Amino acid sequence: MIGSVNDSTSKPSAWRVIAAATVCGLGAALLPCWAAAGEIAVRFTDSQRYTDIGFGDAARQRNLQTLEEHMMAWGTRLPNSQRLDIEVLDVDLAGMERPWGAEPFVRVIKGRVDGPRMHLRWTLSEAGQVLAKGDDHLNDLAYAHRLPLGNRHAPLYHDCRMLDDWLRRAVLERGGHPLALPQPVPIRSP
Repeated sequence: MIGSVNDSTSKPSAWRVIAAATVCGLGAALLPCWAAAGEIAVRFTDSQRYTDIGFGDAARQRNLQTLEEHMMAWGTRLPNSQRLDIEVLDVDLAGMERPWGAEPFVRVIKGRVDGPRMHLRWTLSEAGQVLAKGDDHLNDLAYAHRLPLGNRHAPLYHDCRMLDDWLRRAVLERGGHPLALPQPVPIRSP
């Protein structure tokens, strides 16, 4: 009939109400995480002279963009009053890129001495005051023998994981951030 109202569409079902409440609840719960985002600034210095960032121009740009996006995502782990400035001085990606055929080239991971390496200069500050700074040479020669976390097939997985480990160990612990690695629990004597 024209103009009739179907009861099933006029009232929201219980599942729709539950789904909407869940989405709203999750959004409200995650809001403090987004609001507490610090600021990250990444600068690649003289990137054409890096040890290994890729062969072709497209691979170089793609790899630099992947590293930059990964580091920029760290802002959510810093308090909103903190700023992390990172200057990337050298990059040697995990594995070796084999230029077989057209781009994208294949990156071969052997798990030997071809681990990821980077040289970073960084400063963690809050309200213009330096909390911590460093000039760090990162490497992870055991990269291929570690248990995989997340999607190990993601672009530059081993390099990004090394950067995450460095962030937790060097930056978050020095800056006194609550997301730093937990302190060891003292062992009680019997």
